[in-house]
Amino acid sequence: MPPRQNPNPEYQWGGWMPNSAPPAAQVANPFSSPYPVDQSLPGPALHLQQPPRAPRLPNVPLPNNSSTPWGAPAAQTRQDVFPIDLTNAVDFHALARGLENVSIPEGATIYVLPPSRDRCLLQVPTPGGRMTTFSFIQYLQSKMRAPLTLEDFNTLLSPAAQQAVQRHFLSRSRNGERLWEGFVNGARAPRGPKGVVLLQGHHYLWGFSQDQLGEWIMDVNVPDQVQSHPGQITIHY
Repeated sequence: MPPRQNPNPEYQWGGWMPNSAPPAAQVANPFSSPYPVDQSLPGPALHLQQPPRAPRLPNVPLPNNSSTPWGAPAAQTRQDVFPIDLTNAVDFHALARGLENVSIPEGATIYVLPPSRDRCLLQVPTPGGRMTTFSFIQYLQSKMRAPLTLEDFNTLLSPAAQQAVQRHFLSRSRNGERLWEGFVNGARAPRGPKGVVLLQGHHYLWGFSQDQLGEWIMDVNVPDQVQSHPGQITIHY
């Protein structure tokens, strides 16, 4: 039987012929380093290397429901501003968030009314010239802090209001009879009635505006305190 012929003369049975091209694994890599490399040393474990840790910034809280989407505080409402205690210094910047500082014409009369509006506590004419709502509040406060004068007692109050103011003072003042008699006779005692007695305890401001008839109305009320409330502050006149 004739010997079996090799169909491809470039191949040698069991290997490559010496004059044939080397296997692909033995072909020189043009991108390899020209310097000899010790294959016995392990290569760098690049997959194990991590970048250095960056500093961690603190968390910034999100705005709550009382803030606008831009983080600015929500605008105050009328309920946040009122009531305002007229016996204390008034923050007119805060008051401007709930009350407009409008002009009051010359010769106008401001009616100071309790919540029931069944009577008028005071009828105060503007003291000459044009005023604003804020300047009138300052003017009224100056009268409240000063000793009560017979002129204000006789001109700002109706006869019924005069009797009510007298009863209010006597019910809240020690030696009220003697001090009131001295006031009527023109004496000014250190513990005599102050102008705040004209409001008969209604020294909390709740509003100040012009009604549909064109009248200027100042709404006032008593402090929202219960007689039995612990730590209650009692104002003596």
